[in-house]
Amino acid sequence: MESKKYALITVSNRKGLAKFARKLRELDFEIIASKNTAKFLKNHRINSTDVKEITGYEPIMGKHGIKLIHPKIFGAILADPKIKSHRKDMKKHKINPFSLVVCNFYPFEKTISKNRFKHETAIYNLDIGGPAIVRCAAKNYKNVSIIVDPSDYQLVLDCLENFEEIPLKIIKIR
Repeated sequence: MESKKYALITVSNRKGLAKFARKLRELDFEIIASKNTAKFLKNHRINSTDVKEITGYEPIMGKHGIKLIHPKIFGAILADPKIKSHRKDMKKHKINPFSLVVCNFYPFEKTISKNRFKHETAIYNLDIGGPAIVRCAAKNYKNVSIIVDPSDYQLVLDCLENFEEIPLKIIKIR
C-alpha cells in the first residue's frame, strides 16, 4: 500500500469532468474509473485505471449492469487506515483506499419525466451501483469525500489546493 491519493470516478453526467480530472492528476491523485468514464478520460488524454484492472472482472449483465459492485472497490471505499484490521485486509487484498469518490447516477428522473417514455428505457436508466457507492462512501465520510454534483468540482479543487484535503465542515454542509 502506498500513501498516494486515490479517486474513484464513475459518472453519467460528464459536464466539467475533463478539467476536474486533469486537475486531480496535477494534485497527484491516481484515478480509478468505470469503463465508460475511463474511456472518456482517455479520449481527453487523462490517465486513469479502468476499474477492471483493480477487480480483474469485466462488467457483466449488459452495458448498465454490474461494473463496480466488488469487494475490492467497496473495500477501498470503506477502508479506514487507522483501524488495524482494515490495514491487515488492505494489505492482504492489495487494496489502496479511496479518499475521493465522484459519482452521479443515470438520468432516471429525466427519463421518466418524458410524456411517452419506454418502460425498458426507464429500467435501463435505473442505477444500482452508483447509489450503493455513494452510501458506502457516506458510511466512511471521515476518510472519503463524495462528489455527486459537477457544480461542486471547483469547491473541491479549491479545498485540495489550499488545504490538501476537503475539510469535514465542507463535507457536512454539501
